[in-house]
Amino acid sequence: EKFALATVAADNIVLEMMGRPTRDQGMNALAGNVMAEVMTAMGPRGVNFAKYSIDYHVLRNYLYILKEWGPRRADRAVPEYV
Repeated sequence: EKFALATVAADNIVLEMMGRPTRDQGMNALAGNVMAEVMTAMGPRGVNFAKYSIDYHVLRNYLYILKEWGPRRADRAVPEYV
């Protein structure tokens, strides 16, 4: 969960929804390739990657619904187990 929260906090889509400044550019190609290798070696794998991916997308989508619909309607739209 911590990894998913950190990813959501750095996501440009989420930053824009929260009214925070977004980054205009990503990493340069070399840094991106190094980061990809590190994440492949150290990041979540298999079932843990699936759990991370689901957590990340649920958090991002919930924040979107919260922003667009407001807290009252969002609470009704999102199941309790989420």
